[in-house]
Amino acid sequence: IDVATLNGAQLDVNRGLTLNGLMSVGRVDGSGYGQVYFGDTGVASGAVSGNGSIILGGQGSNNIIYNYSDLGGADATLTLGPGITMHGKNGQIINRSASGTIINQGVIAADVSGGTLNIGTNGAFVNQGTISATNGAILTLSNAWSSTGTLSLGATSTLNLAGSFTQAGMGTFTRSGGTVNLTGTLTGNLALNAGTGSWNLISGGTVRNGTLSTTGGSVLVVSNGVLDGMSVSSNSTVDLTIVNGAQASIFNGLTLNGNVNQGKADGSAYGQLYFGSAGNSAGTLSGNGTITFGGN
Repeated sequence: IDVATLNGAQLDVNRGLTLNGLMSVGRVDGSGYGQVYFGDTGVASGAVSGNGSIILGGQGSNNIIYNYSDLGGADATLTLGPGITMHGKNGQIINRSASGTIINQGVIAADVSGGTLNIGTNGAFVNQGTISATNGAILTLSNAWSSTGTLSLGATSTLNLAGSFTQAGMGTFTRSGGTVNLTGTLTGNLALNAGTGSWNLISGGTVRNGTLSTTGGSVLVVSNGVLDGMSVSSNSTVDLTIVNGAQASIFNGLTLNGNVNQGKADGSAYGQLYFGSAGNSAGTLSGNGTITFGGN
């Protein structure tokens, strides 16, 4: 199925599709885009079954796999079956409405260098299969998402964890390198270790109402983020030394039994802690931890 040759090509699929072949969405060289709409106003999305592949082309974010039904419940659920593989360079996999859900039971892979695959922006996304970023690609998970399957990050690739989620709801996370950026809101405990590696808290990302633990050489690297009602366990580290001008906002108190490193010792970078803000309580700094100031 060719949704690539004509620039701006659009394919409407109602009540599901059995795909045992290949669907191309957008041109590989980025000179044209394609969009596939599953469902419509008053029409169910259905499932993509079979043992086929969907390849996303190279043009920006215009290549879209769209759960377009405006119905509720099962009728507004787009299921990508266990035999379906979706991969390529650039694209979005999104819901039309807040009542929509996309369930992946197959493979979704951002696997082309320099590409970006965005999953979510509305409704919910549930991974029961495998989603991955490899070969220097960027994968972003947004809005309400969860996984009972596998989430995999390869060397030189980037995983952006946006939206609302829990670490327990990430399923199996495997990492052989790359970068993890927490830009959304993680509620509950965050345990970083040699397997997860260090994570970056950036762009106002928030960790809320749990305990942070870092082991195996990992740390939570803060560029610009929020710790809301958190505890930091013994021998664990919040690092404000890597990014010059790093800023961590503390809301509703912090129980610090580990370490906060604030600025580099040689004075080449500084970090700042802000307790409270307009509409957010500062709370109490308690525990038996250490805040170490750098030289700036």
